[in-house]
This record gives sequence, C-alpha cells and structure tokens, in this order.
Amino acid sequence: MARTLTLNATYSLGDGDGASSESQGCLKTIASGLSTAINGSAPTSGIEYVVASYLGSGNKAKGIYFENTDATNYCTLKLGTGSGGGQVADLRVKAGSCVLLHDDGDAITHIGVTANTAAVSFVLAFCE
Repeated sequence: MARTLTLNATYSLGDGDGASSESQGCLKTIASGLSTAINGSAPTSGIEYVVASYLGSGNKAKGIYFENTDATNYCTLKLGTGSGGGQVADLRVKAGSCVLLHDDGDAITHIGVTANTAAVSFVLAFCE
C-alpha cells in the first residue's frame, strides 16, 4: 500500500559570542510508494532491520524517521549498504531525540539500532 512520508525539521540558534542568530528549515515529502513504521526496543547487543523484508526485494530506504523514546539512554542508529551497518552513517541519538533523513544517493538496505547501557525503546519509520 502506497503512503506518503513527510519529514519536517527546523532549528534555531540564538545569537551570542559575537554571532547573530540563525534559523533553518527543511521539508521533504516522499510519496513514491511503500513505507513501514516500527515501534521497537533495542538491546545493547543491537538489532538490525533488513529494508527488503519490509518494502520488498530491491527496495532501499530513502526517507527515514527515527526517535529514541527512551527517557535515559542513548543509542546508535546505523545505516548501511549491507549487514552490520555503518557504511552510510553511524549516528548517536540522545534519549528523547529524533533524526530525520532523506538520502537519495546511498543504497540504505540495513538499519541497525544499538543501545548504550540498557535497552532503549524507539520509533523507526522508513520508505522507499
């Protein structure tokens, strides 16, 4: 079933240390087809999701939303072109933080989540 995934990010940085304030925003809507959402938990040994298992053979993850819903522990989000992740990015995600990503250039086929000191809960959504 085709869905639309909209990634919307805004940040504002106040002035200080002789620099003026700055604000930026980005909006990306992806309506190309298949998507999935996972409410999961990752142990310290990690968990890995194979994109093709959710979107079908040959599909890659281009739009990604990840939220670390844990109140205490950070985790590492690994985006890869093969098992083990890390070839595209390893992102440390603080407790309560989120990552929005649109990657049209890399072939993200594997998404891994590894908790730091104790299991973390998260929300992961991705689309082709």
